[in-house]
Amino acid sequence: MRARIFFYVSLVVLTGGIFVTPQISHALSVNESVNFVPRLKYTGLSWTNPNTRISVVMKDGGTYTVPFGIDGDTQAGIAGGNFFDVEGILYHVSATSSARTFSASFDGDITLPFAWSQNGKYELDLYKFPPPELMIAPWWRRSLTFLIGKTAYAADIEAPIFVKTIHFTIKDANNPCSAPNSCADNVLFIPGTEASRLYYRGELGLEHQVWEPNWYTDIPYLAMNSDGTSKYKLYTKDIIGKMEAHNPFESTIAKIFKKNLEVYGNFEHFLNRLVASSTINAWKAYPYDWRYDVRDVVKNGTLTELSGGSIKRVYLSDVLKNLASTSKTKKVTIVAHSNGGLVAKALVQYLGADASKYIDKIIVVGTPQWGTPSSIGVMLHGDGETMLGGLVMNGAETRTVIDEMPDAYDLLPARTYFVHVADPVVVFKTDDSISGKFAAQFGNVITSFSNFSNFLEDSAGLDAQAGGSRDLYAPVPLSNSILAKASATHSALDKWTPPSGISFTAIAGWGQDTVKTLLYTTKSKTVCNALTAGPIPLQCEQVHYLEHTATTTQDGDGTVVSPSAVGNVKDARYFNIKNFENQHLGKIVHRNLMAASPIQNTIKDLLDNATANSEHYIQKTKPTSSTTPIKIRISTHSPVNIVVTDSNDAQSGIVPIPGTDFSGIKRDIIGGSVHVFDNEEYVTVPKNGVYHILVSGYAHGSATIQVETIKSDGNTATNALFADIPTSASSTVSFTETNGVPSAPKVDIDGDGKTDLVVASSAPGADPLAYVRYMKNVIDELGLQKSTQHSLDVRLSAIEHQIEFPRKWFNGKTMHKMHKSAHVFGHKKILILRPQLSSLTHFVEWQFGLSARLSKLKMFNLFHMKGGLSEQQAELIINMINQLKSLL
Repeated sequence: MRARIFFYVSLVVLTGGIFVTPQISHALSVNESVNFVPRLKYTGLSWTNPNTRISVVMKDGGTYTVPFGIDGDTQAGIAGGNFFDVEGILYHVSATSSARTFSASFDGDITLPFAWSQNGKYELDLYKFPPPELMIAPWWRRSLTFLIGKTAYAADIEAPIFVKTIHFTIKDANNPCSAPNSCADNVLFIPGTEASRLYYRGELGLEHQVWEPNWYTDIPYLAMNSDGTSKYKLYTKDIIGKMEAHNPFESTIAKIFKKNLEVYGNFEHFLNRLVASSTINAWKAYPYDWRYDVRDVVKNGTLTELSGGSIKRVYLSDVLKNLASTSKTKKVTIVAHSNGGLVAKALVQYLGADASKYIDKIIVVGTPQWGTPSSIGVMLHGDGETMLGGLVMNGAETRTVIDEMPDAYDLLPARTYFVHVADPVVVFKTDDSISGKFAAQFGNVITSFSNFSNFLEDSAGLDAQAGGSRDLYAPVPLSNSILAKASATHSALDKWTPPSGISFTAIAGWGQDTVKTLLYTTKSKTVCNALTAGPIPLQCEQVHYLEHTATTTQDGDGTVVSPSAVGNVKDARYFNIKNFENQHLGKIVHRNLMAASPIQNTIKDLLDNATANSEHYIQKTKPTSSTTPIKIRISTHSPVNIVVTDSNDAQSGIVPIPGTDFSGIKRDIIGGSVHVFDNEEYVTVPKNGVYHILVSGYAHGSATIQVETIKSDGNTATNALFADIPTSASSTVSFTETNGVPSAPKVDIDGDGKTDLVVASSAPGADPLAYVRYMKNVIDELGLQKSTQHSLDVRLSAIEHQIEFPRKWFNGKTMHKMHKSAHVFGHKKILILRPQLSSLTHFVEWQFGLSARLSKLKMFNLFHMKGGLSEQQAELIINMINQLKSLL
């Protein structure tokens, strides 16, 4: 009985194992399949935030912000295709190398939990599995189907196939800036020299702005003591957005100059937009007293007016640290223009090992890291165009004040400049009386720092032979002690390299006429001195003096040559201003570099840590030009200002600024440039074109206008020379110039709108007969005493007749006889005319001496009686006589 019971029980169990167990097994399989999810329809990774149930879709090249430390459902996917399954293997990529560290692996049909824990770049290797091949069960298994039931087919699973690797970046949503290069720094802007306003408070506490100045009386407030301290307690509070913004005539000035006086206003708007868009948290400019050496600026700080009106010393290092404390990255990007780049380098040196704690990047734009040649003329001659490039300030007093400023010495070519730049900074013409002496002492070309220093210090005592201390054409000796200090500053800064952890980018301008060499030649002029006039009738003499002109290059921004602007920086970039300007996108020079959109776009790319350069006009190799364009240079020589207008009504030249003692520069002609040397003004324009030239007098005297062609090799050829034009404060001279050929200038001496004179050319080869007639017309317009005018007219008429007679006499002669006779008569004519011209010179000198002696008589002055010739009149007439001699 028990045996039977056991048999039936065993049979029931066996039957359950055969028929029920497979069903149970199948049911278990179905229960596990509920975690399966639809496959992704894209190639990438999906991570779902369990708190919000929002999925983050991660594809190739993207950047994604997710909360760290939270397990989210994660799934890999491959778009399209016929495959059985997907596998994704995730790696974290090192920020300093390409090394990969395994993070996790994911499936394509089920989600797996994963928590992000590291910022940075990731790579996901994606694999697909082909559909499995089904296999039929063997015969013995099929024969037992009635016992064990049907079972699944077996599958032959192939190895996975690699599809692709996708790259993406992950940021912590709770701390998005903890990853390197994930957020933009706050910006500290350091302006260039002369780009911070300076103020003075008098005894009554009233504020007086001394820079930018309105009157020459403002200039002495900038003076410094021999020990390098300021004579007046100056302070600052702002950078210059636009020059003359505080002038009562600001609206009138804006209409005249338009954007020509803009400095940093546009750049300030750019930085404000970065704050408004939350790209950066904040930016701040550091206005400073730019008269001091850059290392002193960093070490000693700057007196600054604070928001409450108090004046305290503000240190650049403190401004940096405060900006860093509010930055998303806890670091700062320093952006510096011009001299500000030298200040930035001095700051990093001052901070030492702590610099990388606060500074992430340094971007310098147009910084003369090794100095630049254009500053030589400013220092030695007070060349009118300031380093900022907006004001024209002529005067010996201005030069004296500049020569006491240590910062101005920092801008001179340093020892490192001569190591890297082969072009001479100074050239002396050897066959001239004065410049020849300089050439004998320093060499006809200065290409070494030692000769350059000796020249600046006047080691040979030659400056006094070139003129008096108030003559701007004569160089003045510079301070030995300040030169030594500037040399020490450059020795420290020029060998400096960015410390680890700080990136350094230098941007140079290219394509604007930039001074690379000063050329000195000897000129002569007539000087009649009433103070020394005595009983001797001959009171005028020919005085030799130095004249300096510039050789320019396209390799610069109009002020700083590009080799100095990029220095030895590894990340050097060049702004092709020439191409930018030719596309009519704006006129850019050194002064307004920060307003250029390519500069601003590049700065934003660097702030955003963009690896690619998105700006078309900024490149990492220096631009090249197959040929230098031929240009026309129109120059004037004191006391006049010149304005050139092209066919599109664009103007370039020098224009008085209303409400000031100074003039401003307009640079609106595409492809043109403006330079001011001593009291000479140069406007360069493209050769092909029609231009209207207006020359306006600002004092009594005589002016010379020269039109030259600048050839592609840099050499010049004189097209026309109009010398000894009488001028007054109200006179104008106007003419046109077409493709390099000028018309005869028309002179309105008294400013009544009527032409008083038509100027004859005095260039070599010009017609002497036309010139002597011009001389007569000039004398008629000088307002001389009738007897004096009559005597001069008679003498000039006699000379005119002797020049004209041979032409009438030879008219009608045979060509052979005319040529032979003209050669003989021409030689005799010169022999006859030269003594007459010398006699005419003596008469003019005698008339000047008479005037000087009569002016000492009280009765003569009491009744305002006229007699003889004034100092300026005598000099003008004698210069014209000498010009006529050169044409004979």
